[in-house]
Amino acid sequence: SVALGTDCNTVKGGNDDFLNMSRELFRRNFIFLLRFFLISVHPVFVKLLPFKRIFKDMTEFFLKLMSDTVNYREKNKVERNDFVQIMMQLREEDRNRSTLDRASHVELNNDTMAAQAFLFFVAGLDSVANTIGFALHELAMNHALQRRAVAEIQESIRKHGSLTYDAVRDMELIERIVRESLRKYSPVGILTRQPS
Repeated sequence: SVALGTDCNTVKGGNDDFLNMSRELFRRNFIFLLRFFLISVHPVFVKLLPFKRIFKDMTEFFLKLMSDTVNYREKNKVERNDFVQIMMQLREEDRNRSTLDRASHVELNNDTMAAQAFLFFVAGLDSVANTIGFALHELAMNHALQRRAVAEIQESIRKHGSLTYDAVRDMELIERIVRESLRKYSPVGILTRQPS
């Protein structure tokens, strides 16, 4: 996962922990979906339904992942441009605040960072896959647009030498296709957050 600072090589195959966790998380059977629906409708069901057992392995995985990643980076003075680094910087800024500023503040410890990483992983995995699927559907239905998109990708790769971050940033048509897919097809079926 690029965002979480690990090298998974999931696409190349093999027995990858991230792939296994995502399969387990999104393994949908009727009982799981019913529990999830009830919790979405009313959070009091969290206490009544045995969800802890389902997420035990995932909790342990993300706690270990964050602990190992943060410890490695601190020990070896490694900095990367990713979600983990942002959380580490926020934690350091938090430690440098005066005690008055920290009175109403929640400490950003490894457990909190693991929870944020889990949320980032869950929120991004299915929604990104859905968005890509919808964008590919739109391209399959519009052959002229598909040819323009392929030409833009080939030109950008030729210009940058390979598929790099900068090459992707130069793909304006691809960005418009993704944005239009997001406009037409919501990648998330239900949002449960409430304004404060």
